[in-house]
Amino acid sequence: MGHKKAIPWIIAAALLMETLDITIVSTALPAMAASFSVDPLSLKIALTSYVLSLAIFIPISGWIADRIGTRTTFMSSIAIFILSSIGCGVAHSLGDIVIGRIIQGIGGALMMPTGRLILLHTFEKKEFIQATAFMTTPALLGPMLGPFFGGWITTYSSWQWIFYVNIPIGIIGLIVSLRYIKNIRNEKCPPFDAWGFTLFGSSMIVLFTLIEAIDLSVVSLKAAIAALFLSSCGFYSFYLHYKKKAMPLINLDLFKIKTFRISTIGSLVSRLGTASISFLLPLFFQVGYDLTPLQSGLLICIWTLGMISIRVWQKKILHRFGFSKVLPTAAIFTGATIICFSKITLTDPYTLTMILFLNGMCSSALFFGINTLCYADIHRKDQSNATSIVSTIQYLSIGIGITISALILHYFVGWNRPLVAGSPAPFRDAFVITGIFVCLASLIFFSLKRTDGAELLQK
Repeated sequence: MGHKKAIPWIIAAALLMETLDITIVSTALPAMAASFSVDPLSLKIALTSYVLSLAIFIPISGWIADRIGTRTTFMSSIAIFILSSIGCGVAHSLGDIVIGRIIQGIGGALMMPTGRLILLHTFEKKEFIQATAFMTTPALLGPMLGPFFGGWITTYSSWQWIFYVNIPIGIIGLIVSLRYIKNIRNEKCPPFDAWGFTLFGSSMIVLFTLIEAIDLSVVSLKAAIAALFLSSCGFYSFYLHYKKKAMPLINLDLFKIKTFRISTIGSLVSRLGTASISFLLPLFFQVGYDLTPLQSGLLICIWTLGMISIRVWQKKILHRFGFSKVLPTAAIFTGATIICFSKITLTDPYTLTMILFLNGMCSSALFFGINTLCYADIHRKDQSNATSIVSTIQYLSIGIGITISALILHYFVGWNRPLVAGSPAPFRDAFVITGIFVCLASLIFFSLKRTDGAELLQK
């Protein structure tokens, strides 16, 4: 296997490990909740703590990769991910899981941005879209296999084993990375922006803690307003720091680039809604309809098959219609199919299958286009920073989206009331609200022109 051909496979293996971990945990949430004697909605912290860690540490991933080299960073991230997965597997309490997931987030924060950076260093712009498609297609096995394996393991064994599946994948990734990935460093790497990292990270922690506290109903209105004000002051201080700093942690000047600005903001709004799917669907099937984890996992596999099925056509669709038509259309159909989840029942399996499959197709087309367009006009010297920003916004929006969907569900269930088995009605209302978020993203993409991202579509 040639050096260039091996790179997408290696990055795909890492992405497989990360996506497998996210989806496999989502399927096991009800079983984990029973093990820890807590409400299933409380287990969302196992997801949000992970993505919060990702969002905080991703901005420094580009600097670390430039400083110590892409291969060293990539391999270190895989090693951290393996060790933290073992820690989650041996956890005996919710607190142990949260600590393990935070450490996992650090590994993931270094892993995927560095992987995308390796792709950018390896392929020219006209090759990048094809390399991205090739990389992400095998990685979609994670969302497909995750619900199935998570359901099978949880049904017939113990949920602790869901974390151990990362170990063989990670070991293979370490071996092939050592052989095929070059350790590219930036000899002119700027000093680390410690103060910028502190301001950004602390503001993120306060924001997520506030949302989590509101959901758990353990904070007063005055305390919530104070925390929101404190977080806002932190982010504003970070902005003022960026204006003065010659080499800031995050280069916000990249948002002056139209394609980057639209794709990242569109990604933020879209994921506020789509993040609910991986969180709500397992609960919808297992709690709302009393299905086993395996049955739930098999149904979610239909959604993932929809994501995979369109991958073969995505490049051709973008070449034919361009980003300006594909992105707003995909956003509208993704949001509409999420709203349609409110109408599905297990007594109509054909409609259920069709909606799951269509939502997978539409969401895959949407985020493939977004993740490609954001690099259309980025210079090579800014690729590390752009990758960090894109990944930070991606996981920030996922974390907020999961928490917002839990808040919406709590509202329809009733504050301080646990989820009631065999009651799907609150989930239906939550799907309507979250689907509207995604439809609103189409308004952002309508500002694109036919020529935007044209360089990426050159044959």
